[in-house]
This record gives sequence, structure tokens and C-alpha cells, in this order.
Amino acid sequence: MLGRFVSALTTGSLVLCLTAAAAAQEDARALFMQGQAAYETGDYNTAVRLWTRAYELDDRPLLQYNLAQAYERLGQLDQAVTAYRIYIDHTPGDDQRATNARARIASLEQRVGQTSITLTGGVQGAHVVIDGSDRGLLPRPDAFHVDPGSHRIVVRADGYADFVSTVAVSAGQQASVAVEMQPGTSGTAPNTLGGGGISTVGLIVALGGAGLVIGGAIVGGVALGQAGSAPGNTGPEADGARTTALVADILFGLGGAAVVAGVVLMFVLEPDLGGSGASARFVPVVGPDFAGGAVQGQF
Repeated sequence: MLGRFVSALTTGSLVLCLTAAAAAQEDARALFMQGQAAYETGDYNTAVRLWTRAYELDDRPLLQYNLAQAYERLGQLDQAVTAYRIYIDHTPGDDQRATNARARIASLEQRVGQTSITLTGGVQGAHVVIDGSDRGLLPRPDAFHVDPGSHRIVVRADGYADFVSTVAVSAGQQASVAVEMQPGTSGTAPNTLGGGGISTVGLIVALGGAGLVIGGAIVGGVALGQAGSAPGNTGPEADGARTTALVADILFGLGGAAVVAGVVLMFVLEPDLGGSGASARFVPVVGPDFAGGAVQGQF
């Protein structure tokens, strides 16, 4: 009797597992089809999101091959390489798509290694500093190789204000930055960490707060005078003194808060460069070296 109960329980559990697996595969198939439709319309971000969810439900390697193609279209080369590698690791070596994936990995890794920034213009002999590292002097006809991501460029020369620029470069892209340097004192370009300048906005806020504090002090003095001339704690004179004192308290509070906020902003906001340099963000768009190919596989 006990044996039949255990057998029935095991069979029931197996049926439930098979049912759940079948439901997951069906959901994955629906997500795959939706992702395919998004891919074919050029909505690669949606395709990546749907295919990633499909892979979580049903880890078919071919989904990674499709994901790699979508990542390539988006210019996300590192993610494409990772997806191709997952596909290769779970696919027989004689599979034609695995051979194609290996070729794509080699091409993409070469392109990632070509991620660079080119500087044009500037002053001869100026020092180039990228992300705090000295990278040589201008002119520099060849490119500076960098990792994908955001980079801070500072160009310094005696007799000129620092040129500062922040550049975002995607994997495999080549950004070009025109360096324009103005006569001035070297080292006057601002530093977002507070080492070389402050934000004018923060300074204005702090000065405005200081003005409110001074105004509060003046109004407070008036309140004291009114309170001294009032015949008692009641009456129009006393009420006027209390109102004036309240205004003084409000001015003190607002002014103090503005001073604190202004000081913080002076060293947090990007400082104003004025005529001492230039700061810009360049996001170059370079079409990926994509080999093409339709979405692969069927559920």
C-alpha cells in the first residue's frame, strides 16, 4: 500500500514537472516570436530584452546566437562576444553557425581593440592627460587607444588655459575631438572634483544665501527695536514686533540653507569654463561592422 502511494506521488510530481517545463517552453516560444518581430522592425533593444527572458525560461543555445546579432546591431560588442561564446560552448564544433560565431568573435575583438580618441588642433607641445594619465604631447597624428566608456581629456600648455572635454566612446568606435585652447593661465580649467575651479551657479546661490542672512540680521534688528518701544506684550506695536521677528527667522533659515546648498553646488556641479577652455561630450556614431544574417532557429 505504501509502495503504491509513493509511486503515485512520484508520478504526480513528474507530471507536474513536465507540465511546468512545457508551459515554460511555450512562454519562451512566444517571447522568441515577439523578439523576432521586434528585430525585423529594427527594435533591437526590445529584441534583446525578450530573447533574454526567453533564454531564462528555455536555455536553447541558438537564442544566444540571435542575441549576439542584436547586440552587434546595437554596437554593444562586448555583449555580442559573450553571447557568441555561450553559443559556441553549447554547440557541436562542426556546426556551421559555431564556425561563423568564431569568425565574428575574432572580428569583434579586433574592433574593440581599435576603440580610440583622436585629437586635432591644440598647441604644439601641449601635454595630453586622459583619465589622469599622461599620454604624451601634441601634435599627435595617431589615435589614443582607450577602453570603451567615458573619458576625461585635459590638454595643458604654458600660457594657455586648460582644455577639458568629456568623451563617451562605445566599443569599436573612433571619437574625434577638436582641441581649442585660449590664451590664459595654465591650470585654470575647472575640475569636477574641486581641485581646479568652482561652479558659478553654486557661487551665485551661496552669495544669494549670504544676502538673505544679512537681510535677516537687519530685519531682526528692526524687530528688537520695535519690541523695545512697545509698551507691553500686547497691542499693535507688540504684534508688529513679533511679525518682524518671524520674517527675520524665515530669512535666516532660507539664507543659511542657500549658503550650504551653494557651497555644495560649487564643488559638485561642472564648473563654468568661460574663456578658459571648453568642455563637451562627443558621442560619435560609427556603424558596426555587421556581417548580417537573419534570426536563426525555430521553437
